[in-house]
Amino acid sequence: MPEETSLEREEVTPLSEQDSEINSANECGVAYKAPDGGWGWVVVFSSFFIHVLMDGFTFSYGVIAAELALDEAMGVSRQLNGWTSSVLTGIKLGGSPLVSLVSRRFGDRPVTMVGACVAAAGLALSYFAFKPWVLLISIGVITGIGTSLMYLPSMVIVGLYFDKRRSTAMGIAFGGSGLGMFALGPLMEYLMDVYSWRGALLVLAGIMLNGVVFASLMRPLPKRPRAATEAASSASAENKSSSDHLSRLKTLLSDRNFQLFLLSQLVFDFGFDTPFLYAPDRARKAGHSGLLAALLISIMGASNVAGRFGFGFVLDRLARCKCAVDKTAMQGVTMLGAGLAALGAVLSESYVVMVAHGVAYGLFIGGFISVTPAVCAHLLGPENLSYSYGVTLLCQSVGVVLGPPLTGAIFDATRSFDASYLTAAAFMLIGSFIAMPLPWLVKQQRATAEAATAAKATAAAAAAVDGGVPLIDSTLVELNTSA
Repeated sequence: MPEETSLEREEVTPLSEQDSEINSANECGVAYKAPDGGWGWVVVFSSFFIHVLMDGFTFSYGVIAAELALDEAMGVSRQLNGWTSSVLTGIKLGGSPLVSLVSRRFGDRPVTMVGACVAAAGLALSYFAFKPWVLLISIGVITGIGTSLMYLPSMVIVGLYFDKRRSTAMGIAFGGSGLGMFALGPLMEYLMDVYSWRGALLVLAGIMLNGVVFASLMRPLPKRPRAATEAASSASAENKSSSDHLSRLKTLLSDRNFQLFLLSQLVFDFGFDTPFLYAPDRARKAGHSGLLAALLISIMGASNVAGRFGFGFVLDRLARCKCAVDKTAMQGVTMLGAGLAALGAVLSESYVVMVAHGVAYGLFIGGFISVTPAVCAHLLGPENLSYSYGVTLLCQSVGVVLGPPLTGAIFDATRSFDASYLTAAAFMLIGSFIAMPLPWLVKQQRATAEAATAAKATAAAAAAVDGGVPLIDSTLVELNTSA
């Protein structure tokens, strides 16, 4: 589907030489300045509801997994439930680098629309599953591919429309995940009571198709006007860029701070999905009703929304008031808080403690997800956001894929969710400890870069003097000329 090159004449200010250039994920090599508003808010609205559909199902899958564990005819173990959930989430995140290249070729909007169709097809095919491994393919692989095609483009395009308000805009867009968890958890429980889990998945397939409608609102940013010679130069640069993705990615991966950041994300995400997947199952095992078990996902979703909005808003406010708070430090706080919340879940199996755990975990995980794209832009620049964020999601997917099956196997061996939660908490806390030096390292890196720039400027000035070129203030020249 061809992408438009105008926002129905909405004006976008061209970049000056001092402005940071941002490359569109579907218009590689075309520079423009983020409008920080206008149609961008419609794009945020679109991304918000895409996350309602996509992440709402992904994070609420534990409600269906708890029902599958009780279906003796299917014979689904907790470990297999873990594999289905991990493959679903892992493909969604791990496919991001490839999806980034596809989006740059075909555009964010058509890729997201195709993704919604593929995700819906996977859910519909699950209706016919009579063996556990079929769900692994239909939900884990097919729906996972669909959500991967929806996830990155719907997030990157928000980052392109906003600069000064990027954290707030992304926090709002990501907030759809929390609303999806809040709404889809009880909805899944109701649909399973009425239609069984097969019918519930069929209805959810129809709901997922609404992603096509929301994706149609994701209009691309326009090209800025340029002279013929500039256009020719840009075309040449674009051709070079299309053949230079891997070398550019290799350069970004050579950054030591980014390497440490990726390691912290990988380790942290080994525990990330366990509370979402096993909270309903754990509640049922403790004797609570299916509705109360599903409401735990809703509680996590509500606090997740608060965390995404809250941490994004605070981050933007701190940046505007010039407060010396590093974005990596903010993310470190969310990682530590999520690990402690998972650790506190084992204190009791009473519903009050489960609710308290859901509130705390949802809040910090919401902040973690909201701040992550801003951290990527902070470390490697907004012009590299689709690259850095895509690689980050790939590293996160490794932990997400391996974590739930591991904690599920621990439950199958011990018949206790406490051991599973303790393992997940340990991974998250270790990940937060790895990330702790990042604020200091980033500060040191930038101080070194500034010192090197100043040294080069001094050397250039000295060379100019030695070469007989007088360094006269331009203001004095103008005064003498006017006199």
